[in-house]
Amino acid sequence: MKNHNLARVEDSFTYEELDNLKNNIIKKIAQLNISLPELAKLMNIEYQTLRRITYREDGYFPNFRMLYPIADFFDVTVSDLLKNPNLPQYIPIINLSDVNHFLTNNLETKNGKTIFCEKHVHVNAFAINIEIEQYGSFATQTFIFKPFTKFMVDALLLITYEDRYYLFKVNEETERTISGYSVTTNNQLSFKKDQVNVLGIATKQIMNNELL
Repeated sequence: MKNHNLARVEDSFTYEELDNLKNNIIKKIAQLNISLPELAKLMNIEYQTLRRITYREDGYFPNFRMLYPIADFFDVTVSDLLKNPNLPQYIPIINLSDVNHFLTNNLETKNGKTIFCEKHVHVNAFAINIEIEQYGSFATQTFIFKPFTKFMVDALLLITYEDRYYLFKVNEETERTISGYSVTTNNQLSFKKDQVNVLGIATKQIMNNELL
């Protein structure tokens, strides 16, 4: 559970804060492709309450503590929920060997570690610490991925081939093969497309904070 800034005890909100709250809830409905009653059930909050907050019924102003389960569901603080029209995201850091389980079963991370991303990436985004060989030595870098299943030239993909994981930069795609190089070793590689499983596409490299 996030720190909900308990110092704020008065239930007073600006219209901008309420608009941010409303917009974040509406975006989550679209993102998950579910109904508002379904979202209320997932949040463990009464549907009537969530409806009044979302549609600002009759000038409804929620109690500050009512926002705790909503913030917990978003995995952000109440302050984030109210002040950010585009919510940041706390992305779980998982082991490379757990990626398949995470994507299919929404696996909870064993160590509970997360990394903060100032922009929302994907509801099932995940991060991995990967050792990259540079100038004859290895350095650990953190990559953020969102689920992805297609081949894309110039994209940095997390793939499996013959039960091995590769962080693979795609340079060329033909009808039967993809070619490129392993980012971890800089080795040039070529794979048969029908034997490659694409798991995710890298969106950010945390060590130097650059978009990929």
